[in-house]
Amino acid sequence: MVSPIVVPELVDTSQPNTQRRIQTLGEVPAEVTVIAGRAQMSLAEVRDIDVGDIVPLDRSPDATVDVCVNGIHIARGDIIVLDETIATRISELDPNPMRS
Repeated sequence: MVSPIVVPELVDTSQPNTQRRIQTLGEVPAEVTVIAGRAQMSLAEVRDIDVGDIVPLDRSPDATVDVCVNGIHIARGDIIVLDETIATRISELDPNPMRS
């Protein structure tokens, strides 16, 4: 089930131009991370990783991926190819976002 994210508009009518300043927050950059899976390895195993090695992940290839914004889990999605670019189609929004 996909639900839209609803962000209430913040307007302080006691000061002029406050709405414009609050809208400016929409321009603040955010890092979006898509996590396809995780692996647990010893430091020795990490040290020995080489080109061509395979690191098994804790998910099946058809499982959903986690979508995080600035380290906060906000959604799950599916990996798709869009115009020769890998992308994520959001399939579920997290009703209680939290740090991953």
